[in-house]
Amino acid sequence: MWSASGQHLQQACEKQMKFYLESIYKLDSTLQKTHNLRKLLRDIGDYEEDFYKTASVIENYLFDTRYLGNDYLELTKKDIESAIDFYNNLLKFLSLKTKDNKL
Repeated sequence: MWSASGQHLQQACEKQMKFYLESIYKLDSTLQKTHNLRKLLRDIGDYEEDFYKTASVIENYLFDTRYLGNDYLELTKKDIESAIDFYNNLLKFLSLKTKDNKL
């Protein structure tokens, strides 16, 4: 039940980070080919370690819930609430970085 929400939250986080990076570096085609939230955070920089750890969990929501198999991940309401908190914190983080970079 919650797995589809996890997929969409992962994609929303990914798209927000790509938009931020593309705004700074203009269009970088390599950004289009990654779903790795940790890589995107490293490219953005100045993040807290806990933020990075949470991103490493959420980035797996796209594939682990989408493709059924031995590693299928069934998300819970708590997982989704945590992902929503991450997304909201990501928006605040990117907003502050945008102001710092005067975009």
